[in-house]
Amino acid sequence: MIILSTLKVSKYFPPYLGACGRTIVAGHGGIDLMDFINENWETRADLSLQLLVMVEDFLEKDPNWVVLFVDFIMAQFRVKANGKVLLIDAEDIGIIDRHHVKKYGTHKPKAPCNSECFMEFANYLTNRTSTVQEEHDRWCANTVHMVGSAMKALVCTRILSNIPQHKKNDTFDQNKQHHHDDTGLLHSIPVERERIESLLTECVHETSVGGRDKAFKELQLVLTQYAEHSKRAVLLGVPRS
Repeated sequence: MIILSTLKVSKYFPPYLGACGRTIVAGHGGIDLMDFINENWETRADLSLQLLVMVEDFLEKDPNWVVLFVDFIMAQFRVKANGKVLLIDAEDIGIIDRHHVKKYGTHKPKAPCNSECFMEFANYLTNRTSTVQEEHDRWCANTVHMVGSAMKALVCTRILSNIPQHKKNDTFDQNKQHHHDDTGLLHSIPVERERIESLLTECVHETSVGGRDKAFKELQLVLTQYAEHSKRAVLLGVPRS
């Protein structure tokens, strides 16, 4: 938590207040993201956009560090009184030195990468054995692109999409720990539904190399025009049930 408070993306975490031994004290995270599931379209578009931007900032914003996180479920996120989304659980966050990425490069698949591709890469990471520091640094750098792509797929699958097939085919959830019938933030889409669902589908399961990245960017652009009309006052009180 102390390290996170020094990063360019620290705004996405509750403020660090102090520590005593192994106990860390952080500021209040706000209201559960799930409590906004029945809010109006503009509010849900705004919250969804914030999550997309958060993922992109984790991967790109800090000049020295890359922030990796894959436990994307609604329960990990809160909404502050000003409507800003926070990630409250820092336990499973990984921080990679960006200079190592520049030095060693990072693995990029030459074909569309989805469930099988991600699982093969996960097995490769699990089976590594070298303890030499340089090899460790190279290994860390090697994970960045693939984990970043997985982050995008996961936020689209588990939090944004309300398409049943996306929830059902959550191949990252090998132990079936997540609820595949959870409603996605982008449900009951009143405008450009076909376009938005098409972008979500490409984000969940890309059909061309780089397709997920392009869909992720375009989805941000689409949601921006509706998020701008979100009434922040709605987020200042208790969400409607």
